Amino acid sequence: MKQKIYVPVFGLTVVLAFLISDLVWLNDGYRSAVSSYRQTINQSLVQAKDVELRMRILSLGEKYTTWYTPPVDTSAFVIKTVQTPDTIFKVRVRKDDPTATPKIQQYILSEFLPLNVTHADSLFKQAMLEKLLPVKESYAEYLDLKKNIVLAGNGPETESSGYLESDIDTLDILKTIGVKIYVNVPVTEIIKPLIPQLIISAMLIILALGCLFMLYQTVTANNKR
Repeated sequence: MKQKIYVPVFGLTVVLAFLISDLVWLNDGYRSAVSSYRQTINQSLVQAKDVELRMRILSLGEKYTTWYTPPVDTSAFVIKTVQTPDTIFKVRVRKDDPTATPKIQQYILSEFLPLNVTHADSLFKQAMLEKLLPVKESYAEYLDLKKNIVLAGNGPETESSGYLESDIDTLDILKTIGVKIYVNVPVTEIIKPLIPQLIISAMLIILALGCLFMLYQTVTANNKR
């Protein structure tokens, strides 16, 4: 009698453990898909803000210039001289930092020609489209990182839910301003890469449920004996 009871119970435990492990597998796959999508969002935001910066600089013509002073030694840092229409200042930056110049430019322009959030959002959508991930709804926020406030944004007046957030991209050399993007991502877009995994999981769950049904039939038959 004990054997009749232990066998179905052991089988039930195995099947339930299998179902739980399958659900954990699906959850991990979904989290990985969300992380991958957010990484693409971050990359597209960087691409968009770089293009937006170049377009602002072109609109100014020769109103300001930036350049490196000839380094006097072979150290990792050099002094960058920056000239604006009304001032000149120097900044010490890493010689091999490719972001130094655009960050200085962002700092200079923030005083009189800051980032245009509507334009940046439009460029972001274009960058996502180039990656074959079209975005219908998104908005950008231009942030004061010191005061932790939003300086400008093109989003809805009321707080929206269901939007996937990018990381904050620090714009200037002094880390005082940044930009962030919010994207309305349908669940279907995230689970597209998971379709093969979902099909396999569905088949395994059906198999597990079939095993549970067979165990139920076995227990019922044993109880009738």
